[in-house]
Amino acid sequence: MTRRLRVLLGGVNLLDSAGQYAGEDHAEFSMTPFSVSTRPLPLGLLYIAAAQREAGETPCEYLLYDFDLPPGEVFTLDRVFETWRAHLRDFAPDVVALSCLTMRQHPLLERALADARAHANEAGPGTWIIAGGPSVSKEPDRFVRAGADCVAIGEGEWTFTEFIDCVAGGGSPEDVAGLAVSVGDGEVLHTPPRALTVEADTLPMPAWDLADIPGHLRRNRGVFASLFTHRDCPYQCIYCEHVRGFRPHGPGRVVDEIE
Repeated sequence: MTRRLRVLLGGVNLLDSAGQYAGEDHAEFSMTPFSVSTRPLPLGLLYIAAAQREAGETPCEYLLYDFDLPPGEVFTLDRVFETWRAHLRDFAPDVVALSCLTMRQHPLLERALADARAHANEAGPGTWIIAGGPSVSKEPDRFVRAGADCVAIGEGEWTFTEFIDCVAGGGSPEDVAGLAVSVGDGEVLHTPPRALTVEADTLPMPAWDLADIPGHLRRNRGVFASLFTHRDCPYQCIYCEHVRGFRPHGPGRVVDEIE
């Protein structure tokens, strides 16, 4: 019988007081007016949770920690990570799933992974750490070596769903497509790639119930909320992290999500 898993989701989407994506060189953070910056929800994590709920065989209890939405109006990196460690300790997750949006945030993601790895080592066998997101997919080996057991490469919905079922059933992530997997001694195995979801409208709605929507609206002064209207991008910017595979949602799906 498949056991129930506790899954802690961590969105490392930190912005500094100037509204810029923050690196370790930015120690102070504060709420930013809408005129300077908007702060997105960690939508990727809400999508993978929704996909796992819809298609997975494993019952899961989820907790989402948005690193950019801790208690209080003004906060520091130390406070953000103190709260993260408290979630690891108090929720005692079986699976930790982390993501970030940009390369600038990679040092912060590595710090979050190090905390998760310390928790997993203390908790003993059976605690899994997986990372993902568009920029992480470009350097999967880096984040495995930073503490993740696995990194999802490319779109994560169905990879994450299969990963959860695999580890819940006592299997090996090496049998799941679309992963970079730690195999010990700093070695990383890449499993076969996973194809893109061709029809974007077949993806479930994000798991909005996991997010602090009132806090998100307060953070954005009540005038901004984020959603995806498509997958990937029709443009060809050479610096961009995205896969070339533009797939829009239909107008009806977008209106339904707004509603």
